Amino acid sequence: DSHWSDEGNLADFSRVQTTMSSLYEQEQYDAVIDITKELLRTVDSYISTCDDDGDSAIQISECLETGFRAVEKSTWTNEKKVLFAIDAGLNDEYDTCSGAYVLLDLINDKPTWSKVADELLHRLNNLPIINEGSDNFNLKYRRKHLSNFLISAFENSDRMEEILPLCKREAAITDSWERYVDILIDARKYVEARKAAEEGIQQVGTRYPGIVNSLREKVATLAERSGDYDSIVLLRQEEFLNYPSLKIYNKLIKAAVHTKNRKKTRDWALKYLKTGEADLENAIAAPAKKKGHYFERFPNYSVLIDIAEKEKDVKTVYSWYKKAVSDKEVFFNEYEQVAQAIAKEYPDEALNIWRMLAEKQIALTKPSAYETAVRFLRHARDIYQNTGKNNEWESYLAQLRETNKRKTRFIQSLLGLTNKKLI
Repeated sequence: DSHWSDEGNLADFSRVQTTMSSLYEQEQYDAVIDITKELLRTVDSYISTCDDDGDSAIQISECLETGFRAVEKSTWTNEKKVLFAIDAGLNDEYDTCSGAYVLLDLINDKPTWSKVADELLHRLNNLPIINEGSDNFNLKYRRKHLSNFLISAFENSDRMEEILPLCKREAAITDSWERYVDILIDARKYVEARKAAEEGIQQVGTRYPGIVNSLREKVATLAERSGDYDSIVLLRQEEFLNYPSLKIYNKLIKAAVHTKNRKKTRDWALKYLKTGEADLENAIAAPAKKKGHYFERFPNYSVLIDIAEKEKDVKTVYSWYKKAVSDKEVFFNEYEQVAQAIAKEYPDEALNIWRMLAEKQIALTKPSAYETAVRFLRHARDIYQNTGKNNEWESYLAQLRETNKRKTRFIQSLLGLTNKKLI
């Protein structure tokens, strides 16, 4: 049957759903469960071969909802029902088992959940050993997923005292430091939570930047809670060294204001961006930067220009831009940024940028590039007109038409400029 293979056209599980619903109405729960087991056995391999924008997954999910309702109505013990639902959830790669979680919410007797906790703990302890620092993602993911269900089992059986030790142990094995810190925070163990977050930053290092960034935010939140802004500044400095950007610079300066060291901190950041040199005492553990990344070339013109623009220091924006051009360190989007920033004080330089950008787009000979070129030319037109150089603008337009007269689409695009009234 094409329902159980990748043969045929678009999937249609309506007959399966009708059969399961009919059996359910007849209270033939074991028969419904048999179909459910077969669906669970084949669902992942089936969906992986489909190209139907998730339609198969939706239909199978609806069938499985009926299946899990049958499990709830069956003569199985509650323990067996819970473990069946958990196993379905553990193997659910395509989010087809939402019905399993509905079933789990319906069963709330503590003795059942305590037995389930014992079984899950046994399974967890018998999973393959993962050495600390290992990058075996699949094993870590499976172990973390299983331990999440175990935590729920502990909660539902009032074995709350076992949760923290489990999370502490698993954090080191599966890099689940965020979960451990969150549970400590929920328990109002703020000092321990901060220590755990700092330990997690050290342990994870450069392997999972996303986890490190999340833990840094937790440390910052906890430090702010205790009024420890010096630590927040240090944290933001470490972050800035690894990923210098205007966003992190703003966070750094915001923290420095509370320590009354804004100028000193600003000078530190600018020195690093200019020279690549920065002192950092009492660091938690700033992960080593990857060699050869663009932001390791100094001066870091991109961020220096961003900061100068934010501070409305047009002269400095222009200065860093000229140096960046000299060093051939300007990225495409920065030309546009600089042109907008310096237009009033350095109109001729801004005009040169807009013309250069437009002409590069025209040379691509693509309709989308022509539209972009016209957008750049609008900026150029505004500068010509605002500086009283209308004749020069008309002359430049005529030059563009003559040079690109074979590019019919571009010539048509120019109409949007010439039809506008002069400002």
